[in-house]
Amino acid sequence: MPFTLSADALFSSITLLLAAASFPDPGVVSSALDNVAIAANALGWAAKRVTDVDRLTYDEIDGSGIISRAAAYHLASGGKKFRPLSLLAIAHVAGGNENVSLQTAAACELLHNASL
Repeated sequence: MPFTLSADALFSSITLLLAAASFPDPGVVSSALDNVAIAANALGWAAKRVTDVDRLTYDEIDGSGIISRAAAYHLASGGKKFRPLSLLAIAHVAGGNENVSLQTAAACELLHNASL
């Protein structure tokens, strides 16, 4: 089973790293560095798959109706893709299914864009 890292644990780890000068205990710093490394690895993995989210979303748009045109318009606007990136990184750390994660991230991005 893969190691999981909660957002609270990540925040705590980063906080401990920032305060490392005040905590010379190597165990505290080492644990914080491990958690940050896990998060960085997950974000790197997710960043490589964000384009898959766009491709998957465009594949689902049939292009003929007003909903499809609106979706294509919003998706073409680009953006930071913060929501799908976050979702994919968390799913990766938690050991989630890649295909389900990509589909969920695509749905999340489409819903977010539709709300703008």
